Amino acid sequence: MPEWLVKSMPLVGLALNAFLAWIAWSLRQLAKTEVERIVAAAVEKLAAVDKNLGETVDDHSDRLLKLEEGFKALPQQEDFRRLESALADLAKGQARSDATLQGVKESNVATQNAVDRLYRYMLERDKS
Repeated sequence: MPEWLVKSMPLVGLALNAFLAWIAWSLRQLAKTEVERIVAAAVEKLAAVDKNLGETVDDHSDRLLKLEEGFKALPQQEDFRRLESALADLAKGQARSDATLQGVKESNVATQNAVDRLYRYMLERDKS
């Protein structure tokens, strides 16, 4: 082997190591850039999903509030008790009205019988 080559071996080794270090640094930079790009895209997608989920949750929250307001407007057990009591009172009043109307009907029948007797009497008196 030539002597100049042997003397230049440390320089060649140093240059080769520098070249390999540069390649490793370049690959690291490339990987770092690619990872940063992937992370940025993932963060962007996650932010979009989070925004959509937030809007969906807000929409569901509004819908639930409307449902709760609707349920508050529905009759409660106490309302049904009052309605039942009012219907019972109405039924009692109806029974009293029926009894009164029965009395009026009977009175009307008696009055009609009296009018019929008077009418027959008047007809018989006019014949005689």
